[in-house]
Parts: sequence; structure tokens; C-alpha cells
Amino acid sequence: MTINADNHYVEQYRSRVTHIYQNEGFLLKGMLMPEGRIEGKKAYWPIHGSTIARKKQRHVRATEGNIAKTMANADLQTWETFDYVGKFDMSRQTVNEKEALQQAGAMALGRAVDQEIMDMFNQQAPTAGSSFMDTGAAPLSLSDMMLFIARFMGAAKIPADGQIYCGLNALAWQLLSGFKQFSSSEYVGPDLPFKSRTQARTWNFVNWVMLPDDYFPVPAANRADLFMWHKPAVGWCDNVGEGGLDAYFDWENEMGEWSLRQEAEGAAVTLLPQGLGRIRIKTDVLSIALN
Repeated sequence: MTINADNHYVEQYRSRVTHIYQNEGFLLKGMLMPEGRIEGKKAYWPIHGSTIARKKQRHVRATEGNIAKTMANADLQTWETFDYVGKFDMSRQTVNEKEALQQAGAMALGRAVDQEIMDMFNQQAPTAGSSFMDTGAAPLSLSDMMLFIARFMGAAKIPADGQIYCGLNALAWQLLSGFKQFSSSEYVGPDLPFKSRTQARTWNFVNWVMLPDDYFPVPAANRADLFMWHKPAVGWCDNVGEGGLDAYFDWENEMGEWSLRQEAEGAAVTLLPQGLGRIRIKTDVLSIALN
């Protein structure tokens, strides 16, 4: 005989865990370009090159722009969490107990997809050239960041269109907050999920968002790499409904409990490598003195 989980509990759980995933767990959501289409286990993004507008002349045939049109693609990946819910817990769990279970799964999946994107950044962001800067010899300063922004935007001809983002670890955030130009600014970009869980600023054409320290690669002792990116240069695809996450309940007769599986599926891809930058900073906090 098939045993069905309590519909009210399941629907309430799915709704709440999706909300947590979207608004608290998946911090980078909304900062990358969505896919153009999905076919099977692949996601595709269209990439259009640039062209030149020419002055129209009477009785002269127009010159074809020859805009380069390509497609980037990436294989979809799936992340999962698994747990058990007691038979009577569906009716006896307190609100706090339900919230703890929902938070655990949603946050774990959010961290996993965030890390997938950060790993992609680490693989694709340059370690030389104009869009790379090493400030590891001294504590990060405001002038360092100003120079890095100029190099990043200038080298790739990136417009000041409100779609430039930079993730900061705790130390970088604190050091930049020592300057009134940064600390007095406010985030003025789209209503993205990170606003409900972490800090953000918009300063000098860039949307700055604070991310957990373990998101950032450590290339050497007392060093960390931070990334700056232009949204049209990187892509992310969610492939589990509109929420990007789903939950499945199944009765485990041998255990006498409900098994709970949660899954998120997606893919990250670099569309325009020139739209990624890397700045290496010093993280030896014991050697940094604040005025």
C-alpha cells in the first residue's frame, strides 16, 4: 500500500525551503545572466559580438555588420541533501523545529551552487594582465581598488551600466569601510537575494557584496583572491522549476520514517572571459594595523 506524506506539511515545507534558498542561501542569485534555453542536460547562452554604426549615405548600399553570433553551453549539475523526518514529526514538530530543518537543507544547497560559481570564477579569471592585480605586499586600500576598477573596466571596455559586481571577504569589507567614500555609500542595484542576509554597497560603478570567507580561493599563505565581474560576461542556469530547488518525501518502511531529499540543479559558464577580473589581497590580519 502506498503511503502519502501529509500534503499540507509537504507543500508548506517546499514553499518555505524554496523561499530560504532564493533569499538567504543562494547569495549570488541574480548577479549572472540567465540561460537562453535548456536542451536535455545542457544549458545554452547566446553570445552576440559588437558592430559599428555607420552614417547613412544616399544611394549607397549599407555595409553588413557581420556581428559574430555564437552559443556557449554548460552541462547541468545536481546537488542534493538527504535527511529523515519521523512519522509523527509531521504533526508534532514545532515551528522552530520545522524552520531548523528547512534552513539546514536550503542553506546547504545555496552554499553549494554559490561555490560552483566561485570555482568557475577561479578557473576563468586572469592571473596576469590588466584585469589582474596583486596587492598582497600591503593591506588593501581604497586607492588599490580604484586602480583595479580602472584597469578592469578600461581593458575590457566595460560600461558603467550598474551590472558590475565584486565579492568581498570580511577583511576586505572592513578595510574598505575605513574610508568614508565606501562606508557612506548605499546599495542601489536590483532587489537581489543577498540584501536579506549580507551587506552591500554601490560605489564607483561597482556593486559590492560581502560573501563568506570560505568562498574565496587561497592561492598562498595569508593571501586570498577576490573577483570582479560584469553580469553579461558570466551565466547561471537554474533547472528546477521557478524556485531552483525541489523537495521529495518518500516513506522508508524499514526505517519507519519519511526520507527527505532536496535537490538543486544548474550550471555556471563564462560567456566573455574579458568580463572577469581578479585582485589578490593580503589576509594576515595580525600584521595589519588600523588607524
